[in-house]
Amino acid sequence: MKNRIFMRLFLFVLQLLTIPVLCAETSQPTYANLINREATVLAMQDQDKFDHSRHNPLFDLGAWHGHLLNAQQQPGLGGLALLTEEYLNYVANEFERLDVFQNDTLVRLKVEQFALPDALIQELTHENVHIRHTLRFVDARTSVLHTEVIKGDNLTLKYSGKLLTHFHAKEKKLSEQNITERFKTLNFNWQQDKQSIVLALGRTRDSYNLMTSGNARFSIVRSVPQSLSAKGNSYQSTLNLSQGESVYSRYRYILDASEAEQWPHKADWPSLVSKFKNNQERWHDRIARATASIESTKGKKIAVKSVQTLIGNWRSPAGALKFDTLSPSVTSRWFSGNQTWPWDSWKHIAALAYFEPELAKAHMRAVFAEQIKANDPVRPQDAGMLPDLIAYNRSAERGGDGSNWNERNTKPSLATWALDILYQQTGDKTFVKEMLPKLIAYRNWWHQNRDSNHNGLMEYGATRDKAHNNAQGELLFYHDGQPKYGLNTLAQARAKGGNLDIPALTAASWESGRDHAATFGFIGDKQLKKYIASGGRASDWHVQLAPIFTESGNHAGFVIDQESVDQSSYFASEARLLSELAKEIGEKELYRSMQQEFGHLKKAIQECMFSSDHGFFFDVRINHQGHDCEVIAERGMGPEGWSPLFNGIASQEQAEKVRDIMLDEKHFNTHVPLGSAAKSNPAFGADIYWRGRVWLDQVYFGLKGLSDYGYEQESRMLAAKLLNNGDGLLDSAPIRENYHPLSGEQQGAPNFSWSAAHLYLIANENWF
Repeated sequence: MKNRIFMRLFLFVLQLLTIPVLCAETSQPTYANLINREATVLAMQDQDKFDHSRHNPLFDLGAWHGHLLNAQQQPGLGGLALLTEEYLNYVANEFERLDVFQNDTLVRLKVEQFALPDALIQELTHENVHIRHTLRFVDARTSVLHTEVIKGDNLTLKYSGKLLTHFHAKEKKLSEQNITERFKTLNFNWQQDKQSIVLALGRTRDSYNLMTSGNARFSIVRSVPQSLSAKGNSYQSTLNLSQGESVYSRYRYILDASEAEQWPHKADWPSLVSKFKNNQERWHDRIARATASIESTKGKKIAVKSVQTLIGNWRSPAGALKFDTLSPSVTSRWFSGNQTWPWDSWKHIAALAYFEPELAKAHMRAVFAEQIKANDPVRPQDAGMLPDLIAYNRSAERGGDGSNWNERNTKPSLATWALDILYQQTGDKTFVKEMLPKLIAYRNWWHQNRDSNHNGLMEYGATRDKAHNNAQGELLFYHDGQPKYGLNTLAQARAKGGNLDIPALTAASWESGRDHAATFGFIGDKQLKKYIASGGRASDWHVQLAPIFTESGNHAGFVIDQESVDQSSYFASEARLLSELAKEIGEKELYRSMQQEFGHLKKAIQECMFSSDHGFFFDVRINHQGHDCEVIAERGMGPEGWSPLFNGIASQEQAEKVRDIMLDEKHFNTHVPLGSAAKSNPAFGADIYWRGRVWLDQVYFGLKGLSDYGYEQESRMLAAKLLNNGDGLLDSAPIRENYHPLSGEQQGAPNFSWSAAHLYLIANENWF
């Protein structure tokens, strides 16, 4: 009894301390509803036309569960989302529905609700009743709902929840399969555990849909006594409050029994309530840091929307990953959980450096923690390489049962770019010293495994892998669906015609970060027929592959037979940045060697990879006796052509000519500008992933390149077109993976981290 009295007194005092802050929230400040958090959830996997989530739950502090407001203006919380290791799944639409009774009569409450960057807010009012809901996250496994009775006596609050029934819906069309049929071992039921409500999920290992350890557990605990019942798909919790009283409800989701010690079932209310307020202050400071250099109101709003997106994709350590990281999109069908790509990560880190530098450092550590070592039991020939994708579950080769972990390729050399921005913001030389040896090892891998003619200009490729070759190292490909082996056999198959699928070539395009881009020979059947009809040759789109060997003669995979201007430019810029960082920490020899390498590569790119006839940079074909600078212009222009501007490689005269191409409406200056292929490219398709759609990283690279060469007004003009014509950027739609160049339509995954990162960087340059 004494403990209950003390707790009520503690909560009452804390409420008095927080009322002024919370009252300020109800005025819907500038940054309310930047992302729509309201939803009616229909199914566990409730997908849009792109197979991604239709909804945008609030996630924070690296937590693995998220919350929605109810789109039907129902008092209480709405949808509840759980990250089942690598996949987002909704478990409820009506979660914590609230019915209020006064003297046994149901009170018809008016609902006003909105989403802040750090919280979901509801104001529930009637003639003589006013209740406020504020939901925030307090740690990496816990969120808390604060229910305050501002006005009204003798109130009975009844919270209830019901689990979803249907497994899948697409564009609001429900499938017939229900959740318990699909996942027979999931144990999908609410249970009562003394004074708590628990969803204890049974072990399920359904790749690409839902994976649980058998000890994943979501629980509800309240700070005041309640009467409750929980059974089957529903629960109910009843408690009594009057004016001036409040209750805290703790929601905790752990993924495995090993997490129970750090996040125990018993609630430490003083600590939770303190953290509740601290996170509000954390967000206030974070937004202040993020917007400090941004001048316009529009730019500030875009920046805060971007910050929300990035923080929502933050995942705390779990499974195989021992550091905080950011996934590309918590609401994506394929990019959720803690799935981590290097290419994406460097972009996230570049933005995080301005407002969450410690998270940026952890994110970089997460990627480099999986760097291949010289004594690696799986692929020692790839010492120094960073795998393309790491996640909660390792691959079978590494002792796990994950289907997403990928070591078939890596990603381009932007790590040092990200580290340099982080250093400029923090001045942390200790972190630079920690990262520098890892970066040098990664760079050495590129020299050995992606430079077949040893001239410093890089090729993309694919590792030695069961997906690419047989045990003898012969290239695997599929001809009309049938597996074949060997480069000579591939040449014969090409001569015969028919459908070809070359997994190593696909992986090489993944390695560029620009999947199936035109420069790697990818073109649709319709576009190819048109190209041939206009006098072109099908063979113009044939990309050759060659085996690559380590210095000791071990087969290490394959490279495409062309030197890539974007990776060569990133690689050259990395040499310059490494030299500058080396100078900062007193590494004189590294400073000198990287300066020399930068000069060599800059000269080679300027002289070899620029076409005066086209006024643009291109990949070049390899002559294994050196190179003869034969640009591959027939596959059209893509954003790789302005990479030498972004990386400070182009001459001023070359930059001017590239600028003219970028501003030409026949090429890149479309409704939403700077797409992944020029409109004039033979392989262009406005809705093709990397042969038309507009990706915001490539937009930023283009804008930054133009600005650095003195074309500031052109950067501002193109940035304005992006912001004004990209659907949803200025309203509450989520930031998307990419945009349609001709219509501005949202495309791809919602709440996409690297899009948010580059929108933030554009806003921070004051180009909006």
